[in-house]
Amino acid sequence: MPEQAHIESDPECPHCLYPDVALKISGIFFSGLAAGGTLMTTLYLRPVFQKLPTNEAYNLFDLIYGVGKVAFPVFSILGTASFGGAAYLERHPKGSYNQPRKDRAWYNPSSSRLLAYSAATLFAILPYTRIIMWPTLTKLFAVRLETVKGQNVKELLSLWSAHHLVRVFLALLSFAGGIISTVVL
Repeated sequence: MPEQAHIESDPECPHCLYPDVALKISGIFFSGLAAGGTLMTTLYLRPVFQKLPTNEAYNLFDLIYGVGKVAFPVFSILGTASFGGAAYLERHPKGSYNQPRKDRAWYNPSSSRLLAYSAATLFAILPYTRIIMWPTLTKLFAVRLETVKGQNVKELLSLWSAHHLVRVFLALLSFAGGIISTVVL
């Protein structure tokens, strides 16, 4: 019977999946989901909001926001934890406490530093949403109970989708950092 892959740090085991690699892969997965979701919101929903009547555009926003308010914090937190854990494991490998550290310049980061940057940029989506996007979201929530939405709703929806450009940038940076630290470094 063939041996199953398992998570362990035995360099002699051909079937072992190293914990740092597993964490990198999960970080790439969650940051990729975050990047894809924000990219979809920015590229596809913005023109749709403009073409739909105001009430239908708002209903679409309400539906998308209902999913995103749960999914994006989960993606951000799990991706941050994955990249952060991988950064820690690469910075402090088992038995390396007596090894001298090589200092590198900020523009040529080690894999562990790049993973830490990836974790930080993915986590930055959360405070960005709360601080920068929240005033627009609050105004959009205020019109939820109105039967006929005002014209300013389309402007708010356009602003909301434009705010996603920063979220796309942060999630793509995190995703790219995870890929580079896994494949290149």
